[in-house]
Amino acid sequence: MLHALQKRGVVLEHRVPLPSDPEAELDNSTPDSESVEKVEESTDDATESSTGNKTETPSKVVDVVDNVTDNVTVTTNSTANTSTNETVKKDDKDCAEPFLQCGGESWKGPTCCKGTYVCHEVNAYFSLCKTVEELVRENTTTTTTTTTNADPQHCLNPYQQCGGIRTDGVAYVGESCCHGGYYCTEVNTNWMQCDPTKSGGPHFVYKPTEELKEPSKAPLFTYYVYRAESENSDYIDNVNVGNLAGTMWYLHNEVVWMTPRKFNITRLQRFKVSSRATQPLYNLGMNFGVRYAYDAAQCTGPWNCDINYGRYGYFVGCNNLGEFPFPTYKIYYEGAKWYTLPGPCPANTWKEKDAACIKDQPGGLCEGTPTGAGDCTFNIEHAGEISIDEIEGIKNYAQFINEGYEEFNKTDDKGIGLDFWNKMNDTEANNERMAKVDKLFKEKFPDLPSDADLPSPTCDFKFQEFYTGTTTTTTTTTTTTTTTTTLAPPCTDAAAGDRCFSAVRWAMQHGIHAHPEWYPGLSTHSTFADFQAQVHRATPDVCPVPCPSSSKPVAPAAPAAPATPASPAPEEPAAPVTTAAPAPVAPAGCHDAHPGESCYSAVRWAMRDGIREHPHWYPGLSSTSSFADFQAQVHKATPRKCPPPCTAR
Repeated sequence: MLHALQKRGVVLEHRVPLPSDPEAELDNSTPDSESVEKVEESTDDATESSTGNKTETPSKVVDVVDNVTDNVTVTTNSTANTSTNETVKKDDKDCAEPFLQCGGESWKGPTCCKGTYVCHEVNAYFSLCKTVEELVRENTTTTTTTTTNADPQHCLNPYQQCGGIRTDGVAYVGESCCHGGYYCTEVNTNWMQCDPTKSGGPHFVYKPTEELKEPSKAPLFTYYVYRAESENSDYIDNVNVGNLAGTMWYLHNEVVWMTPRKFNITRLQRFKVSSRATQPLYNLGMNFGVRYAYDAAQCTGPWNCDINYGRYGYFVGCNNLGEFPFPTYKIYYEGAKWYTLPGPCPANTWKEKDAACIKDQPGGLCEGTPTGAGDCTFNIEHAGEISIDEIEGIKNYAQFINEGYEEFNKTDDKGIGLDFWNKMNDTEANNERMAKVDKLFKEKFPDLPSDADLPSPTCDFKFQEFYTGTTTTTTTTTTTTTTTTTLAPPCTDAAAGDRCFSAVRWAMQHGIHAHPEWYPGLSTHSTFADFQAQVHRATPDVCPVPCPSSSKPVAPAAPAAPATPASPAPEEPAAPVTTAAPAPVAPAGCHDAHPGESCYSAVRWAMRDGIREHPHWYPGLSSTSSFADFQAQVHKATPRKCPPPCTAR
């Protein structure tokens, strides 16, 4: 069997980019984001220095505030005892607005903040404009950056202290486990923190219990999984895969609407998997554990991976799309599931895997029939592949895009020159798409079983039982029942006037148009609650989880006024009735262009000349469209020239 470590490539899992204010992976977030794909080596080299060593940016803590008048000077100390002075000029037009993104991996926008706000690193992927007072308040009792942490096992975020001496001179007493991709590492004799795992570095050592050394009594499942891949990807472990519905959802929501396709994905591979749960997992009523995200062949969460691999062995994980960990909003591919297939050394990326880690973390892939022992939970074999072009009926993809066609436009919910992906949120249309793909596999591989012959098993992961290691039993004088309870995080629906509401409205009115890739699975017709859930996933400190019953409309206005006193005069058209709560709050970061500003001039040119000379630059607009609509389009094309508009005109 071809082993993953014999191939060169990179496995990347989708991480929701961090939008400006509103948003701010997710994953996490869990990551994240999540996906069912694998790609060739791409951006990893950019994170390394010329010596080949990774350069990391530790969390910073504000120690001294010199002045908060026209200029703000903040001295920050890293955990490596280096100091940096940053001076932020007040009212700098090129700087980010309050509470908007100002830095992070791959960030290309402004790196300074307006007024008395300073750019504060939340994590390696996201920095946010905050006031000095907020930073001081957040760091008065800890020496590390604190962010929202919903981990039921209370493991630590990247770069948080996990050992040594506290700043008050008292020995650190607290958790020492870190989130996926990080490990508690000694910086010096007085300080330990959660640092990225790396080749030759400290790592988790799998020490199976006697129960995990033995075959389990769990049933064996054999089923098909699929993976959307580029031409040079052949990994079979330390990856995420999905059933047909789950992988089609991924293609539809994250791949085909980009030109060229995301990660240059060209094909859909099918595999036959056999899996068996370990005994500790099966004792809790589960055949599958949590579905972890894998980025570059590394387990990145949700939260800590090592603890649960140590407790349950290298289990196959699963999740039903629409449920924890991602995506948690409504999806329209029935029965969609994703899976995790843990291989050797899941703690490190493929570039950082070394012999010691591979020996200490064997993974669950094994030859022959899986036994259910902790290091023998699944087997996988190739079962055919078809190209994305075959699925869509495209003969020459390069020619297709060069002629200006699009496979799918998420905003318009249809393709240009292709109708295969039309109606993304239509269950019946999605069922027809899956049937066509299954038919193609049958025609190309007639001797192999169909998808219906090897369906994906039920995903029976249970959050409460998995993370507590216990089941809840209620006993009365007459009956004994077993109750399964999955704890949901506290929910709050955003209300007009609060920061979350502004963030969500910005996402609905502008973000989905300017950066649709930030909102996988969403469209201009998605509900307020769906957008709030996505903003929460990206920045849990900005937005709470929306309540399940929440179904606020997408319309940009608010609940209709009680009644109209009188009808307008016959010759005057009646004003449209709005349907939302008192006028929406303008999102942070928006600005209506005014005469004299470069943005205003650009918008006026677009309305007067651009729409006539280059109508294809303004999809969905006409010469009668509003100033705000044109400003939104100019912002989408040149965000540095024009901010998103605040109000309709």
